Amino acid sequence: MDGLKPGSRLAVGSLPQGEAAEALRFQARFFPEIPAWPQLPKRSRRESMVRQGLSGIPGMVWGEEGNPIWTLREADTEEALELLVSENRSGKLGRAAFLEGEADGFEAFRQAMGGTLGAGAMALKGQCAGPITLGLALRDESGKPALASKARMEILVEYLLLQARWQCARLLELGKPVVFFLDEPAMNDRLDPQTYALQASDWERWYESILGRLQEEGFLTGIHACGAGSWNWAFKTPMEIFHWDAFRDGAAMADQADAGAAFLAKGGILAWGLVPTQPFRGSFPEPAELLTRWIEGARLLARRGPSPEEIAGRSFFSTSCGLGISPIGLAEQAVRCLDMLATLWRVETEEGTRPHLF
Repeated sequence: MDGLKPGSRLAVGSLPQGEAAEALRFQARFFPEIPAWPQLPKRSRRESMVRQGLSGIPGMVWGEEGNPIWTLREADTEEALELLVSENRSGKLGRAAFLEGEADGFEAFRQAMGGTLGAGAMALKGQCAGPITLGLALRDESGKPALASKARMEILVEYLLLQARWQCARLLELGKPVVFFLDEPAMNDRLDPQTYALQASDWERWYESILGRLQEEGFLTGIHACGAGSWNWAFKTPMEIFHWDAFRDGAAMADQADAGAAFLAKGGILAWGLVPTQPFRGSFPEPAELLTRWIEGARLLARRGPSPEEIAGRSFFSTSCGLGISPIGLAEQAVRCLDMLATLWRVETEEGTRPHLF
């Protein structure tokens, strides 16, 4: 795991702060092992996950309300794809660089993590929206989503590879391992590829194109999925870390324990999003209650073969979805709860106590 420790706290990208400096202190305090560069959607609509870094896509323009509109003609899709493929092959990544006002947290993060604020970080995390989420969000002038066009999706996937490689190259300059995530909040068990004249194999090929290439270049990769339902599609991708909403959708692990166990067996890491970002039944759960939820999920996996040591050794922790849209006060309560959970987990999973837990 490139020196990463079991029980590490994996940062989410989207935060509720309005200023980069405040968000950076938040990341360093509550996600010291694996901080992420902060997405700051409250600063500008261009900072939202589904708008950041899109300006370099051929034919992308911005509407009056700040919404991206993909005006590329079908007749020009082949030429656009050839251009992006050529740039990826030659390492000309500048097209995907963030423009001013698109991701002000990125360069601020690089500067801060290159100094004393990032001294304790074991890895740095980059992220962007994944192909399914962006394929639904990006539309042409008629309102047709990119996901309904195989030609446009090929362009989008190639551009996302360019964007991911640009981020990773910039973060790698800081001298620490880099983890890159594709965020897929739109992916859930109600989304059928056949609705868009696609096959599941098309989706799998898109993730292979992005994540497989990043792994060849030495970067750890992950997927963050917070939609309800089956994640079998995710376990078929080459991802190495899977961050899921274990608080809200914990029961889903029972249906996919076989796939989850196989993922761990091949070296995968589960990032358990156990801490809610809003009060549950009037308050945040106690860390002991959340630890019990982890034990219940881990027991399901252990029945499929992984040892307690393997499961504990391949578990990270994070919050569930929604931290970026939470009021700052609630966000701070959530991450303090995560801090206490991580501390309790480390105490309870020390060598010699795991048989009791499982």
